[in-house]
Amino acid sequence: MTRILFILLVIINVAYLAWQYNQPPPTENEISLQMPQGARVLTLLREDITAQAPPEKGGYDVTYDNLAQRQGAHAVPETANRRCYTLGPLREVELANKLAAGIEALEFKNEQRALTENEQWAYWVFLPPYETRARAQNVASQLASKNVKDYFIVGAQEEGKNAISLGVYSKLDGAKKRYKQIKELGFEPQMRPHYREVTLHWIDYEEWGTRRLAQKIWQEGEMADTGVRRIDRSCE
Repeated sequence: MTRILFILLVIINVAYLAWQYNQPPPTENEISLQMPQGARVLTLLREDITAQAPPEKGGYDVTYDNLAQRQGAHAVPETANRRCYTLGPLREVELANKLAAGIEALEFKNEQRALTENEQWAYWVFLPPYETRARAQNVASQLASKNVKDYFIVGAQEEGKNAISLGVYSKLDGAKKRYKQIKELGFEPQMRPHYREVTLHWIDYEEWGTRRLAQKIWQEGEMADTGVRRIDRSCE
């Protein structure tokens, strides 16, 4: 009995193999794979990307060019075609603050700074110091006899002790006129510039890409008579 069962199993297996061998191969459309739920599809580099579906309405086809277009001027790196300038000087901090705020509102990177400098503001005409005050008084009497007015002897506590001051002039022409007048009377005057400390305000700003700061921002309105100028500077 067992032998008969074994022979039947062999016959059945041989018949099944013969049937499978005679079947045509499956077509490409008949092959399907069951993807696990939530699995991501991997697209090979060699596959034709032009066959992919277009982006949904409202979406973006992200490429380098249209990304730069959508982001506008701010997509340009600050180091691209970068130019650096300084505006100034401004004597009043209020005007400097207004100018800096205007530049900031236009989205230009800027920095404000204040520097204390020695500024030439006048010209001093004088007769140089004498050894004694008595000698200075004697020369002063000679000036008076020649109808020279507006002079004084510099005091002991001041720079230029016993010099005779003949005037301080804001304009060089006025100082030269006084110098010539005293010279023609037979004296040996001297002329020296006077300096004073002033605080000047400067604004450093940058341009990049095709963006430009309009010159009218520092040349018109309240800035028109300030004498502000633009100076090239290194960006380093």
